[in-house]
Amino acid sequence: CSCLILPRKYRKDSAQVPVLAETHDVSSGGLFFFAATEFPVGTDIDFELRLPAKAFGGTAVGLQCRGKITRQTPYEEGIAGYGATIERYEFFRSQQQEVNN
Repeated sequence: CSCLILPRKYRKDSAQVPVLAETHDVSSGGLFFFAATEFPVGTDIDFELRLPAKAFGGTAVGLQCRGKITRQTPYEEGIAGYGATIERYEFFRSQQQEVNN
């Protein structure tokens, strides 16, 4: 949902450790997220979005995406907001089931 802020992982490239970020807005063409790592405009990124398991019968479903940083907005010291395109995506299912208490 575009109204939820959820932690997500983003990678600058496959050789680097994933960067934890928080999505603010997601649409079919892109997303806006906050991160403490700098991503210059024009940077190609690979990222993973996890969708709510409740919407898929308790099975974790996500999107493996490729995109590009299109804007950078200062937020607070050490954190910036980033707009990015979603250029390609592929759905995946996790073998783990969400446990409801």
